[in-house]
Amino acid sequence: MTEQPPGGYQPDPRQFPQQPYPYQGPGGPQPQQYGPPAYGPPPGYGYPPPPRPPKKSNTGLIALAVIGGICLVLFAGCGVLVALTGDNTSSPTVATVRQDETAPAVGDDQEDTARAGSDDQETEQPADESEDKTAGKVGTPVRDGKFQFTVKTVSRADSVGSGFTEQKPKGEFILIVITVENIGDEAQSFAGSVQKLIDADGREYEADTGATLWLKDSKSLYEQINPGLSVDGTVVFDVPKGLNPVAIELHDSLFSGGVRVSLK
Repeated sequence: MTEQPPGGYQPDPRQFPQQPYPYQGPGGPQPQQYGPPAYGPPPGYGYPPPPRPPKKSNTGLIALAVIGGICLVLFAGCGVLVALTGDNTSSPTVATVRQDETAPAVGDDQEDTARAGSDDQETEQPADESEDKTAGKVGTPVRDGKFQFTVKTVSRADSVGSGFTEQKPKGEFILIVITVENIGDEAQSFAGSVQKLIDADGREYEADTGATLWLKDSKSLYEQINPGLSVDGTVVFDVPKGLNPVAIELHDSLFSGGVRVSLK
């Protein structure tokens, strides 16, 4: 009979094979004893089986197959579209050539008539443009928007204001007195800054609001006019010396079409 250590465990040799192991005691290693390890049953007993290797996925192959099918469908659709586009663009060209080949020839009389008509149109256009641009002259009422304008006088000056408010021009001042009547249904403001002076070369000159500020009773800075009333406003322009203006373009507001009055 095998000697048992104090407090040790001796399993049934029919259930567990005997294995030698050192017995640790207070005095250090003890003589080898036989039996199972102190921490439990022998290795391999009661442990779960090793995990199975993961299965290979076919997702990449399926994605490649789907992409390949889409590409084939797109290429086929592009081919059909190119074929249809080629047919549509070729048919008008053939029709145009046939019309040119079968078109009747124009006689000399018809060509002369066509040229005469075009010459008449070209000669009439400048007359229409001039009538649209110049609608009146000094002393003649003209209309733009809600205002009726009448140019009264045109004069020149070397300065405006007096004393410390005296303003000198870079060239010379041209003063234009205009009667402005409100023909609309509500109050409207007359501003000299939106009026334009025009010379013989078609150049446009803006009003000098700085000089107008010191001109007594100018009434053209921002004059409010009620319906049915009128004011005499003076618009000042700073122009080169000796300039002879040919027209003034009058506006009831900044965004109106304007009307021209001849100053000749």
